[in-house]
Amino acid sequence: MKKICPKCHHANDYGNFCEECGTRLLDGEASARTESAPASEGPVYPVYGGHAPGSAGQPSTGQAYLQNAKHVSKLYFSYFADVMKKPFAYAQNTGREQFVNGLITIMIFSLIIPLMIYLGFHDYAEFIGRGAFLTIVLKPFVGYVVFMMLLVTYTFLAVKFSKVNASYQDVAGRFGALLVPFTCSFLLSFVLTLLDAKIFVYFLLIGFIGSLFTVPALVISSYTKENRTGLDTVYGTILTYVLTFLTLYIMGKLLLSSIDYLMNSSLSPFF
Repeated sequence: MKKICPKCHHANDYGNFCEECGTRLLDGEASARTESAPASEGPVYPVYGGHAPGSAGQPSTGQAYLQNAKHVSKLYFSYFADVMKKPFAYAQNTGREQFVNGLITIMIFSLIIPLMIYLGFHDYAEFIGRGAFLTIVLKPFVGYVVFMMLLVTYTFLAVKFSKVNASYQDVAGRFGALLVPFTCSFLLSFVLTLLDAKIFVYFLLIGFIGSLFTVPALVISSYTKENRTGLDTVYGTILTYVLTFLTLYIMGKLLLSSIDYLMNSSLSPFF
């Protein structure tokens, strides 16, 4: 039975959040009551602060963006907490309705390592110059996002070669859900770095290795475990690993170039 969104009344095939507006979906009888409920007369408008758009109490554009940002953040943290409870079980029921949350997870994941490097060398900030944040954080961040999206693409290709009917958004949504635990490991590593705890490196390795080897394999197997045709799951996973290693070799210099730049900038005043 389709799940009807209690907010925008969109009929969702699966998932725990609405594909259109992101609202948490009702289960069981509650969803059925919503589906049978008569539609409200006239168009439905988003409401900010109790006033419809165009009314005298409508907030400014800035306030509307702020409220929307708060709403999206609340939805994402709820999503993050739900995934952390049972990651694989949650991901198996996840598809394109979590595509945006998957992208947010990828961006958070990609930002942590550049921030750790930047903060780790904050004592040398006066020698680095104004372009340090751009070179050490923003450029590697973009590179890591590109790398992770390529990893999603390789996983999607493996799924398609297995003759599974899944869209890129479906695979990306499931990939993002399975990436959540390893993003959490990165976040723990980041906090431990701020606390100057040396065990941060273990959580960093767990997050890095898991994202490269565990997530693609789990996504592929979740789609192909009952599939009897097309490319075998093992070969699809191996293909993904080969493409990942090639990409990692090409883009792996991002981290080293950032460190080289930082070291050269910080040491140049002394030589």
